[in-house]
Amino acid sequence: MYYFLAVLLLIFSIILLRIRAVKAANKSQVIPFKTFREYEGIDDYEKAVKHAVYAISKCHTVMDKMKCYFDLRVLSYALYSDYEHEENMVAALEGLLTQKFTFTYSSFIIPYPEPVEETALARFYLTQTRAHCPQNIWDYLLDASVMTNEEIDAINTLESALEVHHTLMGTILYDEKIGCYFDKDYTKPAIYDNDVYTVTEAQLNQWLDEELDLMAFYCESLLKVCIEYIKKENGIIRV
Repeated sequence: MYYFLAVLLLIFSIILLRIRAVKAANKSQVIPFKTFREYEGIDDYEKAVKHAVYAISKCHTVMDKMKCYFDLRVLSYALYSDYEHEENMVAALEGLLTQKFTFTYSSFIIPYPEPVEETALARFYLTQTRAHCPQNIWDYLLDASVMTNEEIDAINTLESALEVHHTLMGTILYDEKIGCYFDKDYTKPAIYDNDVYTVTEAQLNQWLDEELDLMAFYCESLLKVCIEYIKKENGIIRV
């Protein structure tokens, strides 16, 4: 099992580095890499988002919900990355992300002392999550993600907040010691019981319910601000 998780973590790290390379190359326009839509094998963003959001209603198990979470995670990152260069796109998205949600868990699956109201924007900036994160978990996440407190403190744009959130959540999901993800051939994720975390299946299930609400809203918001760009291009995204 540890070998499988180690391989999974390596694959995730390679994908993350590839994603960063694509973004850097596209911004500098040095090498015409494929778009994220093409890279992820997404035929149509509008259909993909609607299908992924609808799929949540069919979820019954933790594994079902985790699969939906992964799909929304990939879709949102790809959609944002392909259209962030469009004029007013980020500003329009920030306006929609003022929607408030009630959370009983932080992004890092830490129970809040009492339910907290957060905007989607504050959630991505990790405002309450960081404030309620035990030091040992925070230190582990930074170390596993190869990030520093200084990098986190320097977050001042939506783009940088989303990048840091995506990176740290990658550790929460895939890390071989504390990761949520587990294959159908294995009985439980590493996050249930280790030196850093002790999370019950019921807690993971409730956290997923809250995160799926947020990610569904985020994907739909992205689609709303990007749909005219998509239609203008007739489904063909510029490199």
